[in-house]
Amino acid sequence: TNTMRQAGAWIGAAVVVIDALKGLLAWLAAAWLMGGSPWSLPIAGALAVVGHCFPLYTRFHGGLGLATAGALVLVLSPWTIAIVVPLWAVFFLLIFRKKYSPRSVTLAIPLAVAISIAFLNLPAALDWMLASVSVVLVLRHLPEWNRMA
Repeated sequence: TNTMRQAGAWIGAAVVVIDALKGLLAWLAAAWLMGGSPWSLPIAGALAVVGHCFPLYTRFHGGLGLATAGALVLVLSPWTIAIVVPLWAVFFLLIFRKKYSPRSVTLAIPLAVAISIAFLNLPAALDWMLASVSVVLVLRHLPEWNRMA
């Protein structure tokens, strides 16, 4: 959203695609290097999100991680996306009613992940990835909680 505000919709959309590909490329590299180990893929995905949010080369000031995490979750657990989008819409449209609300993201993501872990009977490695990525996203959005309030 910051890139879209600063540089326009086309460049912002390109950044979203690049950020999404970043997570998917890490996931594909892990699949290739580790031969599809059930733990290597979720760990690579979680680390891609952490690396996006807290990159060393910018002194740990990175993006919020939504596109990187969203692409991974869409590939690895599409039902979680099917849960998070309506929850986010309820928080975003009905409760906060803002153009962009970090509050809606901060509330919707962990709730959707908790529902996914409790009811979707996912593999343990995927549960771990969803939980760890959820924590990272919440930590990145908490400082933004009152921004654009």
